[in-house]
Amino acid sequence: MATRAGRYAGMHFAMYLRQSLAADGSEIKVSTQRKDLTELLTAEGATWDEFVDNDVSATTHMPGSKKKPKPRGGDYVRMIKFIEAGKARTPGKRYAGIAPWKSDRLYREHRQLEDLIDLVDDRGLHILTAGSGNIDLSTPEGRAMARVSCTFARMEMEQKSVRHRSENKRMAEEDARPSWPSRPFGYDAEVDPVTKKWWTIRRDHTKRIVATNTIRKHATEAKFVREAYRRFNAGTTLRTIATEWNKAGIKTPKGNTWSGAQVRALLLNPRNAGLREYNGNVVMVNDRPKRGTWPPLVKPETWQRAVNKLKDPSRDTGAPRARKHLLSGIARCGREGCGAPLGSAISSRGQRQYACNRCQKISRDADKLDEMVIARVVGWLSREDAADLLRPPIDPVDAESLREERQALEARLEQLGREFAKASPQFTKAALEEINGRLAEIKAALEDPGKAQIFEDVIGAKDVRRAFLKLDLGRRRTIINALVTVTVNTVGKGTGAVFDHSAIDILPKEDK
Repeated sequence: MATRAGRYAGMHFAMYLRQSLAADGSEIKVSTQRKDLTELLTAEGATWDEFVDNDVSATTHMPGSKKKPKPRGGDYVRMIKFIEAGKARTPGKRYAGIAPWKSDRLYREHRQLEDLIDLVDDRGLHILTAGSGNIDLSTPEGRAMARVSCTFARMEMEQKSVRHRSENKRMAEEDARPSWPSRPFGYDAEVDPVTKKWWTIRRDHTKRIVATNTIRKHATEAKFVREAYRRFNAGTTLRTIATEWNKAGIKTPKGNTWSGAQVRALLLNPRNAGLREYNGNVVMVNDRPKRGTWPPLVKPETWQRAVNKLKDPSRDTGAPRARKHLLSGIARCGREGCGAPLGSAISSRGQRQYACNRCQKISRDADKLDEMVIARVVGWLSREDAADLLRPPIDPVDAESLREERQALEARLEQLGREFAKASPQFTKAALEEINGRLAEIKAALEDPGKAQIFEDVIGAKDVRRAFLKLDLGRRRTIINALVTVTVNTVGKGTGAVFDHSAIDILPKEDK
């Protein structure tokens, strides 16, 4: 509806400009809105202050949307606060109305519209647009029209969202190039020479890719990611990794400290294995994972082991609680009918102990129980056949035949060493390749990669006890939990003050 010249003469307006998407930070569409509204308010003889939300989506970052508003609320929220306070950015003024370019620049959510209607009633505001005419939210008819237009605007957003999801999924399946909005931990690239910001690809208005950045491994962060996978797969907790990174001053790409949840999200990301993902899942093409064009930080099998461990249903998913003692939750109560895990406690004499909180009938000196279990575990890990702990659950006959074949091949290698001086280089190379190739196959068949990482740096060490005690608490707990069951049984009356080794059952776990 056309406005009458001079109707708003002398009034002060809040000009509100919003552009939904400006990936390059440009204000082309905002400039168009500003030009049209400037002409309109000038013709009306009104004055104004400008509020701009550039690159702000009504679907996700406006009041009433699914997500919270932009940091500090954005200019829309600041504008509303000025109006509610009866003030304006221009000292001594107050706003008589709001001037958006069109109504859908001002509201698209019913929750937001209802709040705006209340504000119009309370402050007697005028809504003046360049593309939708006047919006009279003070009358039942005007409110009904606004609500209908809001319904259709919402439908349009939902339809657009469906189209975007479908298009993004198609692009993920067809294009191996990364499209990461911010720099991920472990990777680096040259920043945009103009904006000085991170970028991976640029598209034109038709979404055709016109430029691609080269992604590389970060000079320092890449090794932290690799080490995090290795340690987590070996038994170190997420919280321990986060704590150590924070102590070392290692920050997230946004400069924040790490939490266990953030380390978990990092390890779950297929990107670190060089795999294309969409909505957190690996993109599959012809039943094969799609590889990206960026360099992987870890092997896919290393990433998959971490994912399997993190998503294991038996893994505790309750509130995170850092274990501070070696056998808390591992040692079990041996009282008949109980069997609960023991927790840490302090005795009446001020000594640390493990106690059953369920039946409250079992408790033991923690330091002595720790030492007893460590001695038993170190003894098993020091045996000559300790490497058998790494074997997967394969048929005993097959395992024995593979071990015999391995011994024969190792003997053949020794013999070749004595024959090298007489043999031709071609023979030596061919023989070594054949024997080493078969040894690698046997090793893969006999050793479980998951177990191999758990016992890494311990089995085969010169001083097994020292190697075990040098591990972090999470690793030590993982080894004990993988190797043995610890049961603390009842003792006779009058013997509670004496640590009875015979009342402790430390038994090897059977392969499952």
